[in-house]
Amino acid sequence: LKLQFLYFIGKKMLNGLKQCSKLRRMATSLAVDNRSCEKYFMMMDELRFLYSPHGLKDRAGLCIDVTEELFEVLFSSNNAAEGLNIIDSINNTMCLLLDPAEAVRNVHPCSIYRGTASSAFQTVYSALSEINTSRRLYNVIADITKESSFATLSPIQKQNATLLRAEMDGSGAYLDQASRSRIAYLSAEQERLSHDLTTASEDENDVLNNLLDTRHSLAATLGRESYASWVMENTLVGTPQNAWKFLNKLSEVHRQKAENELKLLISLKSKVFNKPNASTITDYEHKELANIYKTRKYGAVLNKLSEYLSVGNAWRGLQHLCKKLFDITMKPEVCMEEWERYHPSVQKYVLYESNGAVLGTIYADLLQRPDKMQGAGHFTIQLGTTLHTDVLDEIEVAYPSGGQQKPIVIFTCNAKGGEGNMEWESVLLSPDELATLFHEFGHALHTLFGQQEYQNLCGTRSSLDFVEIFSQMFEYFARDHRVLQEFAWHHKTGEPIPSDLVGQLRESEDCFKGLDTVDQLILSGADLSFHGPRPMTFTTLSGDSEICTPESVIPSLLQHHTPINATLNALRQSYSVQHMSNYPAAYYSYAYSKVIAASLWAKHFEENPWCAEGGRAVRTLMGLGASMKPKDMLATALSETDACEMLNNLDLRLM
Repeated sequence: LKLQFLYFIGKKMLNGLKQCSKLRRMATSLAVDNRSCEKYFMMMDELRFLYSPHGLKDRAGLCIDVTEELFEVLFSSNNAAEGLNIIDSINNTMCLLLDPAEAVRNVHPCSIYRGTASSAFQTVYSALSEINTSRRLYNVIADITKESSFATLSPIQKQNATLLRAEMDGSGAYLDQASRSRIAYLSAEQERLSHDLTTASEDENDVLNNLLDTRHSLAATLGRESYASWVMENTLVGTPQNAWKFLNKLSEVHRQKAENELKLLISLKSKVFNKPNASTITDYEHKELANIYKTRKYGAVLNKLSEYLSVGNAWRGLQHLCKKLFDITMKPEVCMEEWERYHPSVQKYVLYESNGAVLGTIYADLLQRPDKMQGAGHFTIQLGTTLHTDVLDEIEVAYPSGGQQKPIVIFTCNAKGGEGNMEWESVLLSPDELATLFHEFGHALHTLFGQQEYQNLCGTRSSLDFVEIFSQMFEYFARDHRVLQEFAWHHKTGEPIPSDLVGQLRESEDCFKGLDTVDQLILSGADLSFHGPRPMTFTTLSGDSEICTPESVIPSLLQHHTPINATLNALRQSYSVQHMSNYPAAYYSYAYSKVIAASLWAKHFEENPWCAEGGRAVRTLMGLGASMKPKDMLATALSETDACEMLNNLDLRLM
């Protein structure tokens, strides 16, 4: 969880130093973990907070106490570097409760655990919400970023201070009380309407319009031209105008292929729907006809492929990838504590560097069950960072030996193996599920590799259009026959996967690549229009702006990019849960990052997927976390001097 706690710092500050704080902390720690006398108040290793259903709930109050004491130390400090260390310690303290609580309430099989984790999450989050935006904290960060103080900082400290200041500015902490109150109201209203949109039926257009108005008002209160321009600050693409240029270039490159594919589907429509005079198709028919075509031509192939793609094989493939590319060994931990193996199918792996040093830990929770979050993803339990031990010593909080916090993640997917089946070897994945597994593993490695001096700069804390590069690049490994032949063996005979089957898989994925790309840019364009300036507009292929409405934007975009006719189905697609609730004004990121991922693959792995030099370059890039601007990190990895020029000249045919 990327906790933007700075937004909530404010009133109801501290109640003074607690008497006997060290004794109280020791007693509490012993109460929640009587296995040892270790006093570190969270103890993430071995998932010790799971020793009891109330483990996280017991720690929630202690987490708030520690945070309050850290704020007292912060407001008595006059040193810029020390101030950054204290703020980072506050951030880490909150995340060490909220991140595991978020994981437990999504994946734990026991409803009591899930309930107490939700309670712990709400307790800590509510405490932060009560504190609200703080002018006092804003003044501290403003002082740190003043020229005289800023000049004394190291490059990594400057990057951290810059991001902290941007977050505070973005939350409106510098505004008057009335404006800050309005921002708080609009933020809450935005969350409510986002939820309502996913359950709306007949009045969905009203809900959508209210949501867009709320977001526009929020951006205007913060002094931004639009919600999109606000969200795109500090991203690779930079501005909505650049995003539009990218989408229109993408359309020009893939237009001819999309038109040829459309002719194929119109011909199929004439036969399947008995409409010999058909001249076009609707957006709804597009999906249906494409599925019919793929099933008829490739259905048997895809079913055959699954016989080689057991969960066990897939995991061995990821282990092999780690070793060959990054010289990282993933070793299973056979002896696990009872609470660690919170479900019989969960397995624990420790990742080791070539010199034997521990990189981090992954808990693999890969099989489907009804009490678990659907889909795939990874939950950070803790990020890898160097703890600010001088700060923790001042408030008498113990910490791991050496002061190094190693990353821990829970890696989850929902492979369908039949209820009660716990065997990875007998559960088979579809090719799409394999690609998803590799995609999410890319995110997990980004968290493990991205260990920085400041927790605020670790892991996947950069912009979405940067973070998605690595996960999309890992999908290429799941489609390369040279990679698959290393681990994809038939689950019964042990026969390696035939290369011609892999070739047919790639052929099936490419057969409607043009129309699939158009789909992405249509939804991305609608997203940009929804969150752009008022009156609502979209950008044409010629670069002109045309006025539109939420109801007309998708038909207008389809008219400019393809002859497909829009229906209400297309409008509903445009405000799915993912990109209207979770990623507003960011849907372009998937296409944008995919092109960059293709460039990375072409540069480093197309000739040799096991290129060690390429592995080192990618690991270096992931290891930077958010310690530099996204463009600077990307230019470094691709050995480019001008990141802007590089992004403007990406080969869009690679997508």
